[in-house]
Amino acid sequence: MALGPTLYFLGGVTASGKSGLALKWAEENNAEILSCDSIAIYRGMDLGSAKPTCEERERVAHHGLDLTVVGDGYDVSRYLEYSRAVVEQVYSRGRSLLVVGGSGFYLQSFFEPVIDEVEVTDEIRTEVRELFDQEGITGLLAQLDSFNAGEPLELDRKNPQRLIRALERCLGSGLRLSELRSRFRALPTPFSGYGKKRIWLDRTDADLSSRIEERT
Repeated sequence: MALGPTLYFLGGVTASGKSGLALKWAEENNAEILSCDSIAIYRGMDLGSAKPTCEERERVAHHGLDLTVVGDGYDVSRYLEYSRAVVEQVYSRGRSLLVVGGSGFYLQSFFEPVIDEVEVTDEIRTEVRELFDQEGITGLLAQLDSFNAGEPLELDRKNPQRLIRALERCLGSGLRLSELRSRFRALPTPFSGYGKKRIWLDRTDADLSSRIEERT
């Protein structure tokens, strides 16, 4: 399959100079910027995310900033849906897009599947939460073991959030974990119609320390 336009990615550790380079590159390449920072999506979280200034946003169109408020339950599935819309809109205008940042799960969502297609209802979430509240990890494991007919769970048995998520998806799909994993591996690669180029900025520890002190 022939690839369409290229998506560009710029990553690097905090204070590595991503923002300055991103602005310069975007201006020189008729591009817009999509933030891939899981903190920058929240309104009011300006200091912790080093958001671009108003002047910088006037120079280059930015996306992925101030999308919601803390406590809204924004997750990678919503970010992926938002990003798909941004990509389509930007390239329909004949422009390029530079994805900047690198909150692990958010960045990963551009390159490989990170969410399944199982619909978990509020009723199922309530049922599983009540089970955990009443019986703890032991109750979750008992139901998972029963549902999966003795198959190895291949889960961290001490991590309640992993167990809750696994049980929710078993109940929501009616499938065993092994079947869910098989289906997940068969999901299409996100943005498969686009080429992808990545750049990673790195600096020495001394240089990073100096730059972080300047920012704070």
